[in-house]
Amino acid sequence: DQYLRLFVLDFKTGALVRTIDTTIPYAFAGSMLNATIDTDSDYQDDVVYIPYVKRTGTSPNFSWTEGGIGRLVTREDLNGNDIRAEGNTALNPANWRWSVVMDNIGPVTSSVANLINKNRGELWLYFGTGRYYFEQGVNTDDATGQRQIFGIKEPCFSRAGFDSNCGLFRSFCTTPTTSNPCGDLRNVTDMANAPSNPTVVGYNGWYIKL
Repeated sequence: DQYLRLFVLDFKTGALVRTIDTTIPYAFAGSMLNATIDTDSDYQDDVVYIPYVKRTGTSPNFSWTEGGIGRLVTREDLNGNDIRAEGNTALNPANWRWSVVMDNIGPVTSSVANLINKNRGELWLYFGTGRYYFEQGVNTDDATGQRQIFGIKEPCFSRAGFDSNCGLFRSFCTTPTTSNPCGDLRNVTDMANAPSNPTVVGYNGWYIKL
C-alpha cells in the first residue's frame, strides 16, 4: 500500500541522503543489477534503469500484474568540478530526476540490459515482462496475462549523448489492429514483420509476444 520510492544512501555512513517519490501508487521496484550506464565514459553514471511492478484492477479483485520501466537520470554537469555532496556533478543526488520509459506493459522484475551503438547514436534497452516468486499450488494467479520481450531505443539518447533533461517515453499497445507497428514499437512475434533494414528512420524498437 505504498508509493514506489527510491532511497539514496551515503555508502560510507549509511545515512539516508534523499528519498525520491515516483508518484506511482501501490508499486515496488524490481532488480537493479548492472542497471547503471555511463554513456559518455567520464566516470559519472548518467542513468539508472529501474523496473517495477504495480497493482491493477478494482476491489476486491486486485492483482499485481502491471508495471513498467523507469529511469533515474543523474543530470551530471560535464563541466562541473565541484565534487562535494552538494556540488554540480553526479555525486549530488539532489540533481537526480525520475521519469518513466514505459508503463502498463505488465510486471517487470528482472534488470534492464542495454547496448550502445555509438556509430548511430542509439541506446537500446532490453527487458521482459513477467514474475515468478513462489509456487501457489494448483491455482495460477495470472493465467491469462500474456507477456512480452522488448528491445527499444531510448528516446533520450542521440549522437549528442544522453539528454539529462529528457523525460520522453515509448508507447505500447497489447492488441494491435494490424500486425504492423503498435504504438512506437513493432510486433515481431512473426519474424515476417521484422523490418529488413533495422536502421530505417522511425524504427524505434520491437516486442515479441511469449
